[in-house]
Order: sequence, then C-alpha cells, then structure tokens
Amino acid sequence: MRKSAIVGTVGVFLVCLACCGEEPAGKAAKPEKPVVVPVKPVREAKVLDKEELMRFLPKAPKGWKASKPVGSTQRMGPLAYTKVSRSFTKGTQRIQFILDDLGTINPYFSMKEEPKIKEEKTEDGYRKKLMLGKVAAQEVFDGKKKESLIFVVFEKRVQLNVVGTGVEDNSVAVGLAKSINFEELKKTLEEKSK
Repeated sequence: MRKSAIVGTVGVFLVCLACCGEEPAGKAAKPEKPVVVPVKPVREAKVLDKEELMRFLPKAPKGWKASKPVGSTQRMGPLAYTKVSRSFTKGTQRIQFILDDLGTINPYFSMKEEPKIKEEKTEDGYRKKLMLGKVAAQEVFDGKKKESLIFVVFEKRVQLNVVGTGVEDNSVAVGLAKSINFEELKKTLEEKSK
C-alpha cells in the first residue's frame, strides 16, 4: 500500500513538472540577464515645522474653553508630516481642530483632481460645499448624532479637519474653519517649508 502511494505521488509530481514546462533534470535552463532600471532618488518631503503650523490654530470662540495646542513633526525616510491640534469645549459640546501638513510627498500630490464635494440633504442633516474664502471645503452635519465635520485639502498637502461631537449646530465649527487665513498659509508653505 505504501509503495503504491509513493509511486502515485512521484507520478503526479512528474506530470506536474511536464505540464508546467519544467526542464528535465540534467538540462539547465539558460538564465536570463537581469534588467536593471535606473531609479531616480526620492526627494525628501518638505513640511512646515509645528511652530509654523500652530500659528494657524484659532483661539477659543466666546463662551468656549480652548486646550493647549499640541503638535509634532515626524520623518520616516523621505516622508514627513506635521500635525497640530487644539480642542474646544463648552459643556458637553466638543470641537477638535486638526491641521496636518502631509508634506510634498503624499497621495494628494498625485491626484489630478481635488476630492469631490458631495451635496445632499438628509432627514437628520446635510452634506454641502462650504467656502472658506476662496477655498472649497466639505461640510457635514448630523443633527440626530450631534456630530459635524469640516474637511478640506489645501495646496494638495495641508489637511484641515474640524470635528464636532455633542454639538447643536455647525456654526461654531464653521467660524473656526473660516478663521484660517489661507493666503497667509500658502505664503508660509512657499517660504518656510523645509
């Protein structure tokens, strides 16, 4: 029984070799020359440092408390990013204001078109375009969940997220997002990226 199982296994192996086009033992296949393709070195990403980006964090709106701003700059090989944030609270309402400089090497840089802004009205809220000066952002509000979001990618590298939880409406988040001077931010990106 064992001998027939071994013979059967060896037979199946030989059939597989024949079907897969393997050369029989003793005839070595001629090795192909490897193709060498020169690769351009990846440039190191440029980002603002945290102090430069923190200048764009807003102050607390009237009646709200602001946390101390936090931030960091990280480098991983050629990639880099800087993240700064600040929280605002009023009772059970909370708004998280986050600015990320994703650097000059990030997925947005390869996009030919900017992310599309969705517009729709629902039973509990809406999605719509919000103009922050000349910059178009996505505004979302869900009255049932009491959640809000303002999202934009500026100059294919700076991502703004203003996230509200427990909020009655989106007016404070909109005011915070509109406080950013995008012209000044663009100038800072051009002058001080490193």
